[in-house]
Amino acid sequence: MGKVPPSDSAESLIESSPEADARRSRTSDNYTPRKALKTATSLLAVALASVTDLSPRRYFHQVRRLCYGRRFVALVLLPLSVLILLVVSLAQMHSSNGSDSLLQQHLGYMTSFYGNGAATLVDRKKDLLKVDLSAKINSASLARTPITQRMLNDDYMLNILTGFVSNLDLDEHKKELLRQNHKNHALHNITDDADANVAKEVHQNIIDVKALERQGRKSYDSVVTCEDLSYNGTIMHSIDNPILSDDLLSIRREILKQGDWLTREVKDDRDKDKTEEEIIDTQWFRFGGASVWLESEQCYVVYSRVVYSRVKRKNHPHISLVRAQAFDKDWNEIIGKKIPYLDVDIPRNLQQELAQLDVEMGIENCDRFAQGSLELENCNVRRAKAVLLNEKKKDKILSKYYLTYPTILQIPFYADGDWKGPEDPRVTLRQGENFEEPLVLFNMYDHAEGKRRMFSFMPHRKIDPLVKFSILDRKQRNDEKNWSPFFHPSDRAVSKLSRGFIHFIYSFGPLDIMRCSLNDGVCEMVFDAKTLALSDSNSFGGMRGGTQFVKLPASLPGVRNKNMWVGFPKLHIKDCGCGKIFYRPMLDVLVESGGVYHQELVVPAIGFDIDVLSWDLKSTECMETNILSPNSIAHWNVINQNPDSLMFDDFMTLTVSESDTLTKVITLRGVLNYVLGIYREKQIKDDFEPSLESDDIIGKTISCLIGGAEQHCAAYGQSHKRIEKPRELTPEEKKALEKKLERENKEKLEDIGKSDLMKPGHKINLLDPKKKE
Repeated sequence: MGKVPPSDSAESLIESSPEADARRSRTSDNYTPRKALKTATSLLAVALASVTDLSPRRYFHQVRRLCYGRRFVALVLLPLSVLILLVVSLAQMHSSNGSDSLLQQHLGYMTSFYGNGAATLVDRKKDLLKVDLSAKINSASLARTPITQRMLNDDYMLNILTGFVSNLDLDEHKKELLRQNHKNHALHNITDDADANVAKEVHQNIIDVKALERQGRKSYDSVVTCEDLSYNGTIMHSIDNPILSDDLLSIRREILKQGDWLTREVKDDRDKDKTEEEIIDTQWFRFGGASVWLESEQCYVVYSRVVYSRVKRKNHPHISLVRAQAFDKDWNEIIGKKIPYLDVDIPRNLQQELAQLDVEMGIENCDRFAQGSLELENCNVRRAKAVLLNEKKKDKILSKYYLTYPTILQIPFYADGDWKGPEDPRVTLRQGENFEEPLVLFNMYDHAEGKRRMFSFMPHRKIDPLVKFSILDRKQRNDEKNWSPFFHPSDRAVSKLSRGFIHFIYSFGPLDIMRCSLNDGVCEMVFDAKTLALSDSNSFGGMRGGTQFVKLPASLPGVRNKNMWVGFPKLHIKDCGCGKIFYRPMLDVLVESGGVYHQELVVPAIGFDIDVLSWDLKSTECMETNILSPNSIAHWNVINQNPDSLMFDDFMTLTVSESDTLTKVITLRGVLNYVLGIYREKQIKDDFEPSLESDDIIGKTISCLIGGAEQHCAAYGQSHKRIEKPRELTPEEKKALEKKLERENKEKLEDIGKSDLMKPGHKINLLDPKKKE
């Protein structure tokens, strides 16, 4: 490399920089108007250089060379200065109304693009593709994250996912169609290379005005096809997926020991002659679990449904319960994990008080007795009883301050018949300034209303942990279920006396959004089909609640005046080519701006290359019900960014339920790049604006979505056809078949007797009686 010229050396840059000139001007005793002008020019050069290809120093010298001319000062600089002051003043007024000032916006934008650090905001969703956070992300410690060496070293399979976007920019799309048509027309008339160059130039510079007018008269639905809305990208999923287990036998024993109302419900006089193993195998069932990572406790918490059925069918429960477990980073269960309640103050001297119990119980020291003596044996028995009694007392005291995992959540309900208790538990993570807690959501038969309602339960709270949800000014369905939770920035509690709010996706097609109080459970619809004046035809009941929706990873900047979430709803369709009922995870990107919500991207179905168990758990064939359900997003972390391509390396852990029995843990990589890729590949409007075309826009995406879902189901059914086994014959059919075979054999023997094969001198080939030797 050649030497750097002196004018471009670091020392020269520092001494001649605009910042240095401004600093020297301010500290000089002779602070003249000429120097003031120089200072203003220096600061202006820093701002203007950011939008040019020149460095601030070079731009400063170019401007300063002209600044000493009076004509430049009078005609250019003074009007420009007035304009800048006016803009800044208006921006500050806007800032006083609760928004960021223009200067703050620019600085945030600059920091995110050029500062190698996470900015607070960027202006557009597309700007997230240009953010360079590599210096911050790549140097961050993974110690307290759920990322493990196993996850980093696991084998992953690449999946091509096809999703459908909405909110396509119709004007840009029409222009692209015109450019493509014009290009095809020009290339069709090419005679030589020169014509090709001319056609290319014409294609780039001329727009067919008449064609543009004709396109302008077409509606969204007639111009946009499913191919236009389709978006292909890739994510990776882990090949080896842990299966979470539990001990149903210990659960039953624990309930029987309690001797309370629940004990009576899991007992049946008809079972008195059965072994424990027989009862567990035929009457107790475990459904899929939902999980979130608690950084403060360095563990996963998992909540799953446990069912006791008196009729030996897992889809006909007598009661349902919510089982709570804790797991470490590698999904090993932690027995005896204690997590403190958030709303109970723990005494500072708790450990001393527990130690004092040992003294009060008078636990003997048996070392004074001789080995093998009767006194030592009796002492050990007394000591064991005292220790056991003491541990029970300690556990009872600790239960006032801690929840100990594993356990059954103490959710009260009336057990006056079958189908009682909490069903389909899901979990989301609620975070505050100095705390985080799981929020368990489920549906349950409500004795007061006689209908199924949605509830939330805060397992790490002692005071009023159960909340029942109701909807203002709207008649609820008989069975409320499948609500998808997410947290909006406005949901944070503004007082210590309040628990704040939570949002739910009540329906996906049409999109209905509710905001619910976590204090009294009252919900208010904040966005629904009426907002966009949607027709009844734009409904799709096959998209239902699955996982919670989570915001983009915290290491990314936000998008100004917008909120974005990602979740995995559940596809639920019937008679599509794989049995009668077909469940699969979907992927959904939810965007909100100014109170208007829309689904920017939906992937119809994802199978993760799993051969799903049939409902009877005996095969992977498509029979009556084929279920792979998304349960929860346990975490989503970005661990690396390529500083050249700006692509992210992100990990997401997803729990899924297979055949409503197995809970599998799947690690995904590349979800963030897949989501952000739509803004690179598709011309999507920055805002979804309610208009007369809203019905067509949403309707078109829904129709493409349904087609993609049915195609996925049919393809899976084709590769997992049910093998029809021969039906076993009845005794009557067996007798009839035997008589038929006997009659046919007799007729064959008679035919052989009549033939010349039986004449003297002929030998019979036993393999073929008609063949002569």
